[in-house]
Amino acid sequence: MFRNRHLWWTLSALALAGALLAACGGGNSTSTTAASDREAEVQADAPASTREVAVVKTMTTKDPARVVVDTEGRTVYEFRRDNPMLYQFSRDPVPTCYGSCSHTWIPLLTADRPKATGGAKPAMLGTIRRRDGGIQVTYDGHPLYLFTGDRRPGEMNGQGVHSFGAGWHAVEADGDEM
Repeated sequence: MFRNRHLWWTLSALALAGALLAACGGGNSTSTTAASDREAEVQADAPASTREVAVVKTMTTKDPARVVVDTEGRTVYEFRRDNPMLYQFSRDPVPTCYGSCSHTWIPLLTADRPKATGGAKPAMLGTIRRRDGGIQVTYDGHPLYLFTGDRRPGEMNGQGVHSFGAGWHAVEADGDEM
């Protein structure tokens, strides 16, 4: 009986050692460690691509409204969750779309001062620093986003959508939401 117990403990210790070695990524294993998980999480929160200089302009839609678009004619949106509550109007809007939200609603980023052309008002254009380090373009103080559901110039498939805790609205040339 003693031999069987000794054999059982030896096999258990070997199995545990093998599991620990595999979990630590020994050899050419492709398992992830806690450190690489943290790196992946940071990368997932990082802004997609930053344009050297973001340019916004306006485009007339099917409605008589002129909406703000990027250089490729993609509609830009504001996120109602970014806006301060009624009792917080003393603060400016701040970006709140990160992680999976920013994979659907891509922040409009720039590396340099953004430019306004074709009906967009230069005085309403600005930037705000995101907590992930990106510099996001703002219009009338509202952080701007692009919607992955818009495939062609002029599409507004994100207009009025409620996702990630609030509504999304196209931005008109005067800075109001559509």
